[in-house]
Amino acid sequence: MKRKIYGAPGQMECKLIITNGLFKAEVHFRGGSIMDKSRRPASYATSRFIEQDIIENSAEFKCGKIVLLHEMEVPDDAEELARKASMHVATTEPQEVTETPTPVAETATVPESIAEEMNDTNPKSSTEEEGVEEVEVACKADAVEWLKEHCPTKGYNGNNLRSKEAFEAACKEANVRFVGI
Repeated sequence: MKRKIYGAPGQMECKLIITNGLFKAEVHFRGGSIMDKSRRPASYATSRFIEQDIIENSAEFKCGKIVLLHEMEVPDDAEELARKASMHVATTEPQEVTETPTPVAETATVPESIAEEMNDTNPKSSTEEEGVEEVEVACKADAVEWLKEHCPTKGYNGNNLRSKEAFEAACKEANVRFVGI
């Protein structure tokens, strides 16, 4: 990829809107200086091919309002590598793909009790020995929301369940235990 530095002679800073057919580029030339014995034109550097093409085919470049100051080869960035890879894939011939069988690993036997626990996707599970319903929640706010939805007659809200004692009392009254908080 080539990085080109363009200059606007006699300018300290300038902004040009360059059109080339349907394409339009807004170019900001900066960093120029004019002193007694030396002049440095305002410059603009780019490594994008489209911008370079628009600038070099513009009327401003052809009449000398914009000049090419320096050109250098730089390593490709990720965007350019992706563009070149997609161009390479599009131009290459499709190759025949041969399938090779993949070895299948042996499966271990899992006891039924563990398999049932692993297959249980219901976040609510009740423990019969205690009679308390367990509900899995992410945070205390979710637990308060659950209490508001499932116990609407109790009048629970975030303000009256703010303290730990009030929250635990509400859980005991609703016969629920929250897992995960």
